[in-house]
Amino acid sequence: MSTARLTRSQRMAANAFRQVHGRSNKEARSFARSFPSLIHTGGLCQAIAYAGTKDLIGTWYLDALATILRELGHSGCADRRQLAATVYGMPMVEYVRLSRDALEVANYLKRFHDAEAADEKSSDKGERS
Repeated sequence: MSTARLTRSQRMAANAFRQVHGRSNKEARSFARSFPSLIHTGGLCQAIAYAGTKDLIGTWYLDALATILRELGHSGCADRRQLAATVYGMPMVEYVRLSRDALEVANYLKRFHDAEAADEKSSDKGERS
């Protein structure tokens, strides 16, 4: 299927799926479940700062977030470091737009982590039977 025919949400979902597929574990799922709430309650700057303190999981998550945002056309999102620098210095209107997109991406990452967990549970049940 051509990416030119996909809606923005479909491209976001496809990119999030690629980032999560095969990489989900309990710690990553837990972090992915909490990150949308962090953005919603504390803002994108604070959520990025918090994720930066979480070693490998935070590093992976912020890189995934930056990659998806870059593929959606946000400049200054090459990796987690550039994302943080961009967010901290951007004008308010752009910050609000980026925050909204980051929240939507975070929700897709959360959904796909949960879906991977459900797949693992169903495959575990199948092996036990």
